[in-house]
Amino acid sequence: MFSKSVEDLMRDIANLATKEVKLIERKRVAIARVAAVQEAAGAALVDAPEGESTDGSAASIARANEDVSIVEAAVRTCRARRFEAIKTRRDADATALRKQVAELQGEVKRILAEVEKHLVAVAELEQTRFQTVLAPFCDPPRTAQLGVQIEAAQRRIASLTDEVPCHGIVDLQEARGMDALIAAVLAHESDSPTAEAVISWANACAGGRQFAELPRRYYVVWRDAVIDAAESYVLVPSLATRAVGATAGTPIFDLSRTTFRAPAGWQQPCELRAQRAKPPEIQPEPESQEAKPREVAQPQPGASRWVDAPRREKDEGPDWVPAPGAGSGARP
Repeated sequence: MFSKSVEDLMRDIANLATKEVKLIERKRVAIARVAAVQEAAGAALVDAPEGESTDGSAASIARANEDVSIVEAAVRTCRARRFEAIKTRRDADATALRKQVAELQGEVKRILAEVEKHLVAVAELEQTRFQTVLAPFCDPPRTAQLGVQIEAAQRRIASLTDEVPCHGIVDLQEARGMDALIAAVLAHESDSPTAEAVISWANACAGGRQFAELPRRYYVVWRDAVIDAAESYVLVPSLATRAVGATAGTPIFDLSRTTFRAPAGWQQPCELRAQRAKPPEIQPEPESQEAKPREVAQPQPGASRWVDAPRREKDEGPDWVPAPGAGSGARP
């Protein structure tokens, strides 16, 4: 069914990951060349006589930009082929597991048939009916153990036949550089982040520090093929310092300086934005002096029931209610 074995597919995935890393470096060089060509074109335009054509400079810039576009297209092709290789490998794994499940189910049927045959023979000899009962504190029967393996394989088949996941985790111990990290992320059985994103994240975590060949732990989490900066980190144990005040006995180390995370917004390009002046505030129009209906105050906790009251009808007397703390005396 599959033209390549699982080992060949694994080799293809690793080769495509290596190719993508090389293309990222080539893209960096191409982008630097575009900047250099633009600077040279600008200098030539300044020094050129009035009215001289700039078609040659424009063509050089266009060719440099085309190189960048070609490399970007090559990176996309690498990722597409790697994704297809991952899907093919998952299909191959699912097919192999289906074959294994069929063999295990056949073994279960064979064992049950043998057990039934022996029970029938014992029943004929003893002239009675027998059934299998497990002895206490014994291991589960062979058929039960095979059933557990079958269920685990069927769950794995279901996960392999689903869509390729776009989330994953790589926990790389004792790494000494980014090469192993990039290879592990790109070889992950998911739609993982690009090599460029992994390099950018690792550099953001370092923040200009040089870890050289120090052993470190890379813990990378991604969702929707985007690295989660809050959960991902780089741990460099050799940078731990002895805590201040530690005395004899087991030394205590301060690990707060050994874990490095990418700052918030590390994926966003740094752009300078001009601050806009605040718009003038619009002053509200003055209220008209026309008579408005009198508002009724709301009850206040701890005071008399009302601190103000609406005007009563003309024959009910003047406005008056007890003031806070004035009791319920007679009207004045």
